[in-house]
Amino acid sequence: MRRQADLPESDDAAAAADAAPAWPREPLSPQRLRDAEVAQAQATLKRELVRVYALSCGASRPKG
Repeated sequence: MRRQADLPESDDAAAAADAAPAWPREPLSPQRLRDAEVAQAQATLKRELVRVYALSCGASRPKG
């Protein structure tokens, strides 16, 4: 079995190490937090609408 040190580092891993942290150092402002929550809710709603539309078009019904 190869050790982790033996494996070459991928470009993605190197880029991720140099990238900004996933969370900002300062807490989010209430407005930015609301904006993020609204964006997440809109994305969830869009996925649900696409799912319902696909069901109404018969996308998941068995053919035959």
